[in-house]
Amino acid sequence: MRRRLAMIGLVLAVSIAGCGNQRESTPSASTCQAIVDDAVAAREISDQLSLLDRALVVCRSSTALSAALEQHPGAFGVTAAEFATARCQAPPSERISQSSICRELSPPNTTQPVLLDSEIQTYLAVTLDGREVVLTSDRVRFAEGRPAVVVQLTDIMTEDGCLAVEAEYRGWVDEVLDPERGDEASVYAQHALNLLRFFGCPPIS
Repeated sequence: MRRRLAMIGLVLAVSIAGCGNQRESTPSASTCQAIVDDAVAAREISDQLSLLDRALVVCRSSTALSAALEQHPGAFGVTAAEFATARCQAPPSERISQSSICRELSPPNTTQPVLLDSEIQTYLAVTLDGREVVLTSDRVRFAEGRPAVVVQLTDIMTEDGCLAVEAEYRGWVDEVLDPERGDEASVYAQHALNLLRFFGCPPIS
């Protein structure tokens, strides 16, 4: 009970400051379920929170995160929705704010501000089927001069490795047939594939 109450307090505070002696968490694998499993096994509350933050990035949706948490009923004393809402309202990092779950909970405003041509950023990209498409900042969120998801995918590879990027790749492939976001999803899937090849990851089966 004390562990569950401490976890709730940390989530509501949306901060890990003052936890003391925080150590780096190392999940056994970079899949949604595996990261949640490691969070359950972690002894320190700060490590649990760090791993659940990682799950926010790796899990493709709040439904996926809920399914992973449901394998450990009552382990944390909070639901996936409660945890995600607390972290996404005041995200501790750009990666979390740009995660699929946070974007799901706080979708971009459908009424886009009018931008001057000189203010619109563009990004020439290639889809999975080899077409060149242009993504623009009036339709897609940009960061560091590129679509934010492209930046996020590179960060995921650097910090979490091949399995996490492969999970991202499969998630975006599932959205390629979406009539509204198909080309965008295809660009992100191709970028994930490029990262996997560049870093020498095992071929996707």
